[in-house]
Amino acid sequence: KLQAAKKSLKPEISVYRERSATCLKVVEELAGLPAPADFDLQSTWVTPKKVRVAESHGKVIGLVFRGVNDERSAAFVGPVARFCATQPGMEMVTISYRKGGDDLSKQMDEMREELGRIGYEGAAGLDPDNANKTTFRRFQANVGSATFVIMNRRGEVVWYMQDPRGEDVPFARTLLRRWAEK
Repeated sequence: KLQAAKKSLKPEISVYRERSATCLKVVEELAGLPAPADFDLQSTWVTPKKVRVAESHGKVIGLVFRGVNDERSAAFVGPVARFCATQPGMEMVTISYRKGGDDLSKQMDEMREELGRIGYEGAAGLDPDNANKTTFRRFQANVGSATFVIMNRRGEVVWYMQDPRGEDVPFARTLLRRWAEK
């Protein structure tokens, strides 16, 4: 009806429509399948801890793709990472995209500083592909807003959530706990 009237959805409504379309695409293309890529961050890991999907079978992985200093997702990633750190069958990984033009070592330092400030516990690094954001793209994660992914004990993608925020922490803990019990 809107198209016939040469009108469009309100911006706040079109965001939710796009998210639904993206979630459907992820369900069709990734859910229940092995992770589309391992975390091959090479020299861009910023934490001493490094996690690889291939070496994490038997553990549930909470994975957040985000930008460094993204305050909305920081309110999510810090508490969820601290929760995962207390669970023997879980790992937490945060992968951030690189900003074009900025020095890599400066970006790594900024990420370390932010992770310390939010009390992050887990593995973290930057997508090594500055131009194409290959790790983000393989998981169909957004560049510019955060994406939360859960992988089960077999390394299969089982949950996908765009734009996680602080109020989503209890929901994420419940999902992670449930997948850890399976």
